[in-house]
Amino acid sequence: MIVNATNAKLAVVARVTTSLAHVTLNVSSRDNLTPDMAQLQALQTRGSQVVTTTTHQKAALTKQLSAETVQQIAAWPTQPDSFGTSSQYREEIIAWYVPNFEGSYERQVTFEKLMQLMVAYPMMAVWIVGDGPAMDFYLQWAQETLGDEFYFPKEYSTYKQQKNDEVKPRVALKVATDAQTTYRALLPARMILDLGDQPDDFVGSTALTLGVPYFTKTPSDFMVVGDNGALVTTVEELDTGLSRYLYRLNEWTQARTFAESFAKRFDNAHLVSAWQQVLSAQGGQ
Repeated sequence: MIVNATNAKLAVVARVTTSLAHVTLNVSSRDNLTPDMAQLQALQTRGSQVVTTTTHQKAALTKQLSAETVQQIAAWPTQPDSFGTSSQYREEIIAWYVPNFEGSYERQVTFEKLMQLMVAYPMMAVWIVGDGPAMDFYLQWAQETLGDEFYFPKEYSTYKQQKNDEVKPRVALKVATDAQTTYRALLPARMILDLGDQPDDFVGSTALTLGVPYFTKTPSDFMVVGDNGALVTTVEELDTGLSRYLYRLNEWTQARTFAESFAKRFDNAHLVSAWQQVLSAQGGQ
């Protein structure tokens, strides 16, 4: 039996023989859930193979399960057809991913720094991606703080054929409640911030798919520090990390080149191959 610790509910997803079922168990990082360890241990004693999605989850599971039976396979493949989408936009869009957006001191400090960078870098825009009661407040806060600089100049036009007399805001709210809406909201991003206690593996995969720098609070399988992003635990690190790519085009280009190569480790071919090896070890096809 294979236990795939990734999805939203217990479900039989395949059968190899009449006595061999493949079961998925919910410990998705998007839902921040924890597995039923007693159930996993019981399944393991019956010859189960445990498959999880991230290094963090694997480390947690191997503390209580036999390490040799715990495998890691990414849940979300990279999609090379979306690589380089941000180059279609003149503005430098920083997508700040905040699911279940509620106010906090840490988020206030982060947003204050983002607004300071917007004043210093006139082509920068911030898209708050998520859903929650604090989003409208942050938009109003930006309007009051930035004043006239809340908008791009009237003569500013984008790839989207914006009319010259349109006034384009530099802070936008992008409601994202699932993978599809999250992906659409992140698509134009030049950089992605994901500063939760654990990075979202779908957001990380999307950052790699798009070839843009990715900033997290704790390590992510989809980001190599210094190559395609950075760890951010203080406002000073946020300033340093974003400024590096805002002011130095060559640094951003190098990160994009690295991401294009690194993303191949998570493409469909590699994930299918990894699953085939797991299934083969269990006697399946």
